[in-house]
Amino acid sequence: MGNAKTHPLTGQPIHPLGFRKDGRAIWPIMGASEPAPEGDPTTAPQGDPEPTPEPAKGDDGKGGKDAILADLAKERDKRQGLETDLQTLKDSQQSQLDAIAKALGLKPDDQPADPAKLTADITAAQADAREARQQLAVYRNAAANEANPDALLDSASFLRSMADVDPTDADAVNAAIKAAVEGNPGFKAVVAPPVPPTFGGGPRTPAGRPDPGPGLPRLAAAYAENSK
Repeated sequence: MGNAKTHPLTGQPIHPLGFRKDGRAIWPIMGASEPAPEGDPTTAPQGDPEPTPEPAKGDDGKGGKDAILADLAKERDKRQGLETDLQTLKDSQQSQLDAIAKALGLKPDDQPADPAKLTADITAAQADAREARQQLAVYRNAAANEANPDALLDSASFLRSMADVDPTDADAVNAAIKAAVEGNPGFKAVVAPPVPPTFGGGPRTPAGRPDPGPGLPRLAAAYAENSK
């Protein structure tokens, strides 16, 4: 037969398993096969199957879980580190507040400072100091503007006008006092009339009358003047 083939190792005849529609024989696979014609998917050469990838060394199916647990541990350590840093910062701030409170005499050595109270005390002390500087500036500059400093400092409207004035700025203080006096004459200083000087040795005689002299003559003259 023209289609007879022999086994390349045994020399025994090999018979086709069948025939295709175009008459070509279908031979059994003996470790290799004839290449199939291009475009015929039914006779694609059959090779060894794709090897199944072996699991990585040490991977028993729990690798994904171990990786997740490792990531969680890292995040936990990172969070604990941040909490430690935050506590250190808080302790440092508390130490600074305690030192300030001790320096200002606002707390004894064995009592922790209350940050809120310390802040309020410092704010109040600063306000008192500014008010004292403001009053001093008004008293120093009131006379130059013919103003009554007590009347100015008793006025709520004047104090509001001084809220943004720097007490150390003499020009700004003078401008505020001048504006207040111009707007309210009641802030002007009251000038008292001059007091005549007094002299020892009794009353003086009117002008043009001779001085009787000290002692009995003066008493006699005074008696005569009062008897008129």
